[in-house]
Amino acid sequence: SLFTQHQHPARKLLNGMAQAGVLYRGASEESALQQKMQATVVQALRSFKGDSTLFEYLMQDFNTFVSALSQRVELREKRAVEAARGRDKLLAARNQACALVNSAVNQYPAPSVIRNFLEHTWVDVLIFAFLRHGPASSQWQRYAEVAQQLAWSGTYLDKDTDRARFEVIRIALLEDLQKGLELLGSHHP
Repeated sequence: SLFTQHQHPARKLLNGMAQAGVLYRGASEESALQQKMQATVVQALRSFKGDSTLFEYLMQDFNTFVSALSQRVELREKRAVEAARGRDKLLAARNQACALVNSAVNQYPAPSVIRNFLEHTWVDVLIFAFLRHGPASSQWQRYAEVAQQLAWSGTYLDKDTDRARFEVIRIALLEDLQKGLELLGSHHP
C-alpha cells in the first residue's frame, strides 16, 4: 500500500525526506539532514508494528527538523548578504575617503608629516564618518573640509590674507582634529 496510495503516511515521509535531500545540499545541512534521515529510518524499522500512525509521528518530527534547518539556512544566507553589503559599503567609504585625501594633498602639497597624517589617520576618521553618518552628513562634510584645511595649512603662507585666514580657522581646525581622533579612540591629550 506504500507505493499504491499517495496519501500513505510512510510514502509522505519518504517523499518529504527525498524533497529535503534535494533542497539542502550545503555541507553542514547535508550532514545534519543525513543523520536525521538515518535516525528516522532506524526508528521506523525498530518501532513499526503494523500501525501507520508511527509514520505520521515520524513525518511530523522530520518536518519540524527540516523547518528548523530551513530557518538556519535562511539566517546564514541573510548574514552573508548583510556581510557583503557591509563590505561593499566599507569599500565605498574607503574609496571616497582616499580620493578626498589624495585630492587635498595633490592640491596642496603639504609636508610629509601632514601628508602621512591625512593618508594614514584622517582617512580612517573620514571612513568612520561615512559609515556612521553617510556622505551627505554634516559630519562627513566637516571632516572633508578639515582635510582640505589641514593640507592647505601646511603650504607656504606668503600672503597676509593666507595668514589671516589661518588665524581664523586655526582653533576650529584643531578642535575638529581632536574630535575626529576621539571618534577613533586614538586621541591622547
